[in-house]
Amino acid sequence: MGGRQRETSGSSVASIKLKVCQLAALTDRGKLQDPLVSDEGLYAAERETMVSLLELLIAKGRERKQAMSPVLLEGEWELVYSTKQLFRSSPFFQAIERAYADPTKSELFFKLHELQTCSWGASQIGRVAQTIDLQAQTLLSSFDTVLFPLTTIPLIGWFKLLPTFGGRVLSLADGLTVSESAQGTALRLEYAVAKTSFKR
Repeated sequence: MGGRQRETSGSSVASIKLKVCQLAALTDRGKLQDPLVSDEGLYAAERETMVSLLELLIAKGRERKQAMSPVLLEGEWELVYSTKQLFRSSPFFQAIERAYADPTKSELFFKLHELQTCSWGASQIGRVAQTIDLQAQTLLSSFDTVLFPLTTIPLIGWFKLLPTFGGRVLSLADGLTVSESAQGTALRLEYAVAKTSFKR
């Protein structure tokens, strides 16, 4: 077809989502913005761009006057981008954060946990997802972890010192309720952690 296609609201939203995914891939789902991984401020421009894109998506949703229905949350969601450690999307770690009741102490705990588990390539976080079932009133959170993915000796040889293995950490939360925020601009999820398990 000749000429330039007129941009519709739907294609505009699709193009913004594509940019979000591209930027998330560039920063390894936001992990490269962590001061423990790279120099602080090195990815500041990418983070600002991501915030702008997400604000634009929110504005587009308001333009289309989409109703905030809990039904929109039903199903599986995969984590694409995060400004915190990836494992913190789990209700298990959210419960730990709440138990501390002090952001400074909880941040220190998570940094120490990350240093203990991820230093020297000891482990890597893979796919992170959540499945919301409104009828059963449950939220199932999972993240894949790979242990010893990079245990080799550079310059000496490329054989592995330790075998690579891993599994999936599952956290089940029940008593799920969904309500509108006080400002009426977002949906609020409340639940209680029931159990956490590890599956090879």
